Amino acid sequence: MTEPQITAKLIEEISPIKKKIEVEAPKPWIAEELDKAYKEIQKKAKIKGFRPGKAPREILEKFYEPEAHDRAVRQLVQRAYPEAVKELKLIPVAYPQITVKKFSPDGDMSFEATVETKPEVGEVKGYKEIKLIKDKIKVTDEEIEKRLRILQEGMAKLVPLEAARLPQKGDVVFIDYEALVGGASFKGNKVNNYQVEIGSGRLLPGFEEEILQMKKGESRKIEQTLPGDYSDKKFAGKCMTYNVVLQDIKAKIIPEADDELAKSLGEFQTVKEVRDKIREEMHKSKEVVEKGKLKKQVIERLIKKNKLEIPEGMIQSELESMLHNFSSHLQSQGVSLEQAGINQEEFYKKNREEAIARLQGLLFFEAIARMEGIDVSQEELDKKLEDMARMSRQPVANIKKYYNEHNMTPYLRSIISEEKTLDFVLINAKIKEK
Repeated sequence: MTEPQITAKLIEEISPIKKKIEVEAPKPWIAEELDKAYKEIQKKAKIKGFRPGKAPREILEKFYEPEAHDRAVRQLVQRAYPEAVKELKLIPVAYPQITVKKFSPDGDMSFEATVETKPEVGEVKGYKEIKLIKDKIKVTDEEIEKRLRILQEGMAKLVPLEAARLPQKGDVVFIDYEALVGGASFKGNKVNNYQVEIGSGRLLPGFEEEILQMKKGESRKIEQTLPGDYSDKKFAGKCMTYNVVLQDIKAKIIPEADDELAKSLGEFQTVKEVRDKIREEMHKSKEVVEKGKLKKQVIERLIKKNKLEIPEGMIQSELESMLHNFSSHLQSQGVSLEQAGINQEEFYKKNREEAIARLQGLLFFEAIARMEGIDVSQEELDKKLEDMARMSRQPVANIKKYYNEHNMTPYLRSIISEEKTLDFVLINAKIKEK
């Protein structure tokens, strides 16, 4: 038996990225969806004289016809719309605006959909021999020593004081405190065994000065007015009272930057090898940053030479993704969007142009890849998955499974394709180093 087919047609091309289509659902679908709707209603319907689930269809129609029709129409749209855009070869980028034009239980059901579609990029102009400016990559001895110092700090040991004394710069103190605003407590206002290094900049100046005058085991009330730019905006500029107990003071012993330190790191014999490795990694890191700057220049130049309108649905999705990533970054530092004073509407307004530029760049790179025959092989995809597995220290099989289950393999292919396309553009670019 032949499956009933929808009827779909393009009735208006509002713009290159917005189309209006008309869709008619097959008659058998109307009967099916109405039947399903009444069966669902029947399970919960409360009608005098009938037990739940026992009221006949003709009785349900008297009391629940509008609800049944509404349910059936929603399901018909959900069934017919994907088939319609597939038939018309449209790529929607957001949920459409739906207007039901006709619905009859015994007749027809049709609706109009205003669809935002992915922009079609034809020929991209100006991507060969593009003029770019690049900063010369330098890794200074000062930068290497700073990174080495971080390694030394990571290998430091905390040891009890040989004799009782007040805390001093470089010591690590352990404190319990209760914070109050106007004498009132709030969520998360009590902290025990808080560990912090004196002079690290993690304590507000006035607070740290008080700690420097306390003995081990001493309790003290500290009043502090928080700065106007304090990270948690709801406390910015307010007077806080802290009930503090200094539980312990320990000296921080940092190892010397010598061969013994190098050997303790596991893969080196001399501190020179450590410095060489730091230089190599910092150079690679700076290359990544510089490549990002070059990519931004490429996109800016392509935007100037190629007009490309981006659908609002794509812009909103990109802004949502940007906000989510920013929120995750803040959470990794223990700060929420609210604490950072980030308002969604203001974030979207501030980053709208950046979101549009990112999307234009993505579409330009897709078109260049098509024009130049740049594709992604299975070997390249496998290598990318292996690199991700190594960085996350997980088995490759787990990474592959995750990407397959979440249908993210096409997304990964697009990332690799964009990287290869950027490399192609940069190889053919005229880059001036300054």
